[in-house]
Amino acid sequence: MVAGVRLGFVVPPFELPRDRAWIDSEQLRSERLVVLLRADRCFEQAAILPCSATLPQDRLNHIMASLGTAFLLRYVANRSEYNSLLDSGTQPEYTLIHASPGSSGGALPTAQPVAYPTSIVPAPTPVGPPGTVIGLEDLLPTSPGGPGRYQRGYVGGEYVVRSPASVTSGSAFPNQSESLLAGRYASASLAVDVRLIDPTMDQWVPIACRSQNETTQYRLTILPTRGIFQVVRWINGTGSLLVEPRSSAAIHTGEQTNRLELNCHGDTLDASINDVPVASITDATFREGQMWIGLGHMGPGSPVFTSPLVAPVEGHFSNLVVTQR
Repeated sequence: MVAGVRLGFVVPPFELPRDRAWIDSEQLRSERLVVLLRADRCFEQAAILPCSATLPQDRLNHIMASLGTAFLLRYVANRSEYNSLLDSGTQPEYTLIHASPGSSGGALPTAQPVAYPTSIVPAPTPVGPPGTVIGLEDLLPTSPGGPGRYQRGYVGGEYVVRSPASVTSGSAFPNQSESLLAGRYASASLAVDVRLIDPTMDQWVPIACRSQNETTQYRLTILPTRGIFQVVRWINGTGSLLVEPRSSAAIHTGEQTNRLELNCHGDTLDASINDVPVASITDATFREGQMWIGLGHMGPGSPVFTSPLVAPVEGHFSNLVVTQR
């Protein structure tokens, strides 16, 4: 309410852009580091509808930038030249109504119904009896990369994921890249060789099974420089440690190659590093899902989606095998 003027919208359900600030208290004490970030996109776990059915983010930003800015300039800055931008009218996504101070403004229009899409989850990919090897290494996604994006592609027989060499000072960058494999699997294992190029202390490698979306799955993660691994169940961006971070002599440190394997069969998760079993957990939260490989920076326990890129991140993957269990 400003100067007795109301501005009302009737729109389909959508997720608003969210500004999030995160302070790692431990880092704040040791390094006086505060990470500020902006995540300008729809998040499945926060939206009423699936993101595929919501108002596109660029359209939402346009509405907020045009009408929202015009409203502030007209009724806060008292600049009357912006009256024309606030004329009553109807667009596919909203209705703009003027009301005098003290009046009801009349009945608001009825919001148009939005069909909630039926979620059809594909059945797990049939691949044959236990022990069947599924060839997927040549089917990983590729992308050219660029500002704010990881580059992904095949180079010299390896699958390479890399960040830009640098980003604008103070800019945020996605703190993790995930490369999805084709198909959905119930009882299967994922194994892959990976090496990071000139890794820093905050860079890690995750592999995942039974993934439901980008923030819901089981993950085995290693930090090669620190020689540490962990196993985490993620649900809508909130992680629960199934195996707390711990050191393992099985991890090859630095730029050396590590072979990671995550075996999700029945209610059991088995993790191994360089053919050495490091964990076995019972958990029945997810029965099937997708698999992916990835890399990241800024610490695998971070709840953020973007963070400053301190150093380039580059990982080389090879000998990827998915096996029916």
